[in-house]
Amino acid sequence: LRGNILASMESLNRQDRIICVSQWAERAFLEVSGCKQPVCVCYNPLDSEKVLAGANEPITEVLPEKYICAVGRLSKEKGFARLIRIHKKLQDDGLEHGLVIVGDGPEKDHLKQLIAELGVRDSVILTGYRKNPYCYIAGSLFTVCSSFSEGLHMASMESLCLGVPVVAAYPTVAELFGNVCCGLITENDDNSLEAGVRKMLTDSQFYQQAKNGALERSRAFRAETMIKETEQIYDAVMEGRK
Repeated sequence: LRGNILASMESLNRQDRIICVSQWAERAFLEVSGCKQPVCVCYNPLDSEKVLAGANEPITEVLPEKYICAVGRLSKEKGFARLIRIHKKLQDDGLEHGLVIVGDGPEKDHLKQLIAELGVRDSVILTGYRKNPYCYIAGSLFTVCSSFSEGLHMASMESLCLGVPVVAAYPTVAELFGNVCCGLITENDDNSLEAGVRKMLTDSQFYQQAKNGALERSRAFRAETMIKETEQIYDAVMEGRK
């Protein structure tokens, strides 16, 4: 990556503006490149109409009455195995809830085996790949990003678009919250993530605060808002050329 960026510096330095898709990407780019040209952040616009429409579609599976949701490729870096173990621990402590994981991938068989070993077949649902994950997100208490590493977590953005709070173990998700309490950002270890999920399940006052915050923040991820922000960047560049 460093080599590719440095090789492109001559071209980059001729640009009026360099746009990064997240604050995390901006920091990484500046650290590697040392670029002196103006750099700004603009999230990839979310197709909010598709997300909102999908949220209203019926769910065919029988799901637990109260459940938390996670969406992503079933791969090790997504941390779904630790999320299932956390779910088991909370169930053992008397916190009844379901866990719905939407996605497919190479860890599918391992996760199925883990679910059987822990005896949580009745409360953990692996839906497999779904073209529309939004109805599962919309019906959940909150979503969880259990990833060990992540760029800009699109499932968390989609969750906030639907006004659903988020618990995330990876710090880049925090920038999606803006200055609003939309859930919890924990440390990226099992104990901290468990504590975050536990708090959302047990602290009704905090949960309602996070729910209200997610609903407030949802406006930031409407397509018209995100497109307008992109247009403002282009307008500023063109104004500077006059």
